[in-house]
Amino acid sequence: SDHHVSKISKILALRKSPILQMFHDSELHTLADMCPVSRLSEGTLLIRQGDESTCMYLIISGLFRILVDFTGMGDFASAEQVDVAKVGTVIGEMGMLTGQRRRAFVQAASMCDVLELPLSVIRAICLYRPEIKMKLENMMQDHGS
Repeated sequence: SDHHVSKISKILALRKSPILQMFHDSELHTLADMCPVSRLSEGTLLIRQGDESTCMYLIISGLFRILVDFTGMGDFASAEQVDVAKVGTVIGEMGMLTGQRRRAFVQAASMCDVLELPLSVIRAICLYRPEIKMKLENMMQDHGS
């Protein structure tokens, strides 16, 4: 269902990610073809606190609210807004890399288009780009300490 988003828009979004800045243009073209774009209506939850992290998202259009339930129960009803995420923001990158569960709810605050980048796709590229794999592992270690 990503007919409404051009490949150029997808590539520009992918370039915003710190991880993906290491990729060549040809690889970004490949990624753009492999990554689905979803259109979310206002109020839709993209990410739920406590869920498994299996992908990251890049915001192509719209605005998201970041909310956290500080009771630790992962209850959306008691979650408080802590931030917003605008166009060009990468969501869930670190969670995806470290395998930690989602730390917040992410809710569409308007009509939004998001590009989904599954971990499996990044892993596939790491197989033949060892320097990217090393950089990712360093980022994960830095984040963990």
